[in-house]
Amino acid sequence: MLALPAFRAGPSWLASLAMRGSVFSSRLSRVRLPAAAVIALFVLGAPPARAQATSPHRLEWQSNWRRVNGVEYAATTGIFATFVAVSFLPPLEAALWTDPVVLDDVTRSGLGARSPAGRQLASRISDVLALLSYLPPIIVDPLLVAGIDDENPDVAWQLLVIGMQSYGITVTVNAISKRIFARSRPYTAPCERDAHYIEDCESAGRFRSFYSGHAAVTATSAGLICAHHTHLPLYGGGNYDRMTCVAALAGMLATGTLRMVADKHWHSDVAVGHLLGLSVGYLLPTLVYYRGFQSKPDPEDSPAAAATPLRTAPVFSAAFTF
Repeated sequence: MLALPAFRAGPSWLASLAMRGSVFSSRLSRVRLPAAAVIALFVLGAPPARAQATSPHRLEWQSNWRRVNGVEYAATTGIFATFVAVSFLPPLEAALWTDPVVLDDVTRSGLGARSPAGRQLASRISDVLALLSYLPPIIVDPLLVAGIDDENPDVAWQLLVIGMQSYGITVTVNAISKRIFARSRPYTAPCERDAHYIEDCESAGRFRSFYSGHAAVTATSAGLICAHHTHLPLYGGGNYDRMTCVAALAGMLATGTLRMVADKHWHSDVAVGHLLGLSVGYLLPTLVYYRGFQSKPDPEDSPAAAATPLRTAPVFSAAFTF
């Protein structure tokens, strides 16, 4: 086990963090973020002061980048409130869409597990990967790397709010889509012949196949990770940041594949989830906040970054990716 250096957290950062009132609930609905905690975060939270021109920090939110403000706080709170409202609607009683499309049958016959135990194992692993995917954009990068390691509440707050907003859009649009399309999951037909085909044969979610929430969440996570790590040298710049993006994309693909192995989703469910998740996770921060694409976060681009190397071993943060 790699021994990691201790974080250096000064009183100023701890005081700033305490005033922000970032409270996270432990209540999760499958792979979704705790909406109640997010609402409390934006109601009670306050944006930190802007970084000074002569910043001693390794990370810096550039002057030409958009900063989060009251628009993001209000919009994100409203988005999660909508998600909570949709979640309390009664379960679907019948499917509106039952037929496979395009490559659905081919991928199902080629990837589907042949036993109930295999399907259950694939489902459990995909659940774990989806939950772990929340950690880098919400915990590791903003709080541990920017907040504690760099003692930079400004950058930490920007990353945290952007991540919350992206996840809010993803889970809310996904919840609405599942109700509108009411697509039956692949296992619905086999369950009519064999009640033990899968443990979810009688679950309330059997008509909530389109589109895959696991695929959308992990794609949002991968998009956020790639967007942040191509604009900020969170792990020191260079290969560490590039490989973190690659690992996140690999985790996204693995999760989507496991959802098909578990017979929980059609190929089209996963493909749409990936497409929409990447749009929210990558394009939204890149175009709205960073205002442009950047190939790599080189330390030499910023004198402060070059003078202050990453104090925390990058492998610690990257290990949470997937």
